Amino acid sequence: MKNRVSRCAALIGTVLSLSSFAQVCNEVILYKGGESGVMEAGNTFPESPEWNANWGNMGTLVPPYIRISGAKASAGDWSGTMVLDRMPVNVPGGNLSLDLSVSRAGKVGVWLEGDFGVSAVHYVNVSAGVPNHLEIPVASIVGSAGGLVQRLGVGLYDVPANSYETLFLDNIAFSCAVGVDGMVDGDSDDESRELVVDYSFSDVVPASPRRETRFRSVAATETSAAYDSVSRVKIADSTNADFVLAEQEHLQIQNFMESAELTPEESRRGWFNSMYLIERNRLRDSAMANPKALFYEAAEFTAGYDNRVMPVLVGNVDYAYRVCADTSCEVSDFESGRALLAGLPSSEVSGSVLEIYYDPYFIATNRSSIPTLEIHDGKRWVNVPLKSKVRVEFDSAGKNSVSVRLADGDMTVTQNIAVEVK
Repeated sequence: MKNRVSRCAALIGTVLSLSSFAQVCNEVILYKGGESGVMEAGNTFPESPEWNANWGNMGTLVPPYIRISGAKASAGDWSGTMVLDRMPVNVPGGNLSLDLSVSRAGKVGVWLEGDFGVSAVHYVNVSAGVPNHLEIPVASIVGSAGGLVQRLGVGLYDVPANSYETLFLDNIAFSCAVGVDGMVDGDSDDESRELVVDYSFSDVVPASPRRETRFRSVAATETSAAYDSVSRVKIADSTNADFVLAEQEHLQIQNFMESAELTPEESRRGWFNSMYLIERNRLRDSAMANPKALFYEAAEFTAGYDNRVMPVLVGNVDYAYRVCADTSCEVSDFESGRALLAGLPSSEVSGSVLEIYYDPYFIATNRSSIPTLEIHDGKRWVNVPLKSKVRVEFDSAGKNSVSVRLADGDMTVTQNIAVEVK
């Protein structure tokens, strides 16, 4: 009897083991033969995808398939992320496979986005009109642990100006996945599905002072200048700086950049106040984009999505500040200062997930370089390229923080931006 029970237990264990294995490694087809999808807002392709295109047979690409095309007046890179049928899906390993073809020889990039952040990009050089079958090991771009894949990213690189280009995609699948219904155990539909956001990244050069209004009907007024025209000329004779601050103002900015313990409201006001101190002490107009206007634009957009989506505000400014050169402080010298700081337009977040965009429109700077951005998504540090986004998850309501790391040249600043999660 004991042996029979042991054999039954062993058999049950074997069946459970095989069932578990079968659940882990099922092929999941995301697109084949015309399934619908959604190209997320913020993509830089000139035209929206055609999900059921028919331009004839192209080897392994048999109609219908995905067609993304268009032309732009300026050369550059085109990229976008798609939410396909059965996403999100849990992918512990295996391969991402797809077939693609292009109308012009060039470089194509493929990547994944999910609870792991943004994966590495798999690049391939392709010839015009030649079908390419890609088998990309998930571990090579995401890591050995895999993760919950929520979006597929594709890009065309170094596209010439005024050139009509086309990218065809078909037969997109994961060889090893669970959650074939687009869900994983314990996830609710509201938590797993993507928030649909009407957002397009700007092509503005961050150092340009010009910004067209995007989310407000009226542009914010310029910050009142601390120096009159005569003082500006006099000070400019002694320095090449665009901005000259008092030492106390410089210390106030540095204190905000270095503060580890701030309330959510102090974090929200900190970026605005710091950039205000810089902008008001300008020696010439149009030295950088008006930070007050950027803050109001960001706040308007954020309010429209109930504080669930926010652009990150970035200040990257060289300035000078006055220090006393004698005991009576009748004579001043100029010291070099630098502000590299991030902010969010709201102190409150609605829900457990916040989506953050890194858009050149919201960078106020008088430097030609663009800071690299990393954000901690609740599990790990995630590199956030310009014109991309990241999702930050919070474990609980109440006071939380969004950890942000900016780096430019020899300067790196890490901030904990406090928010109230409701």
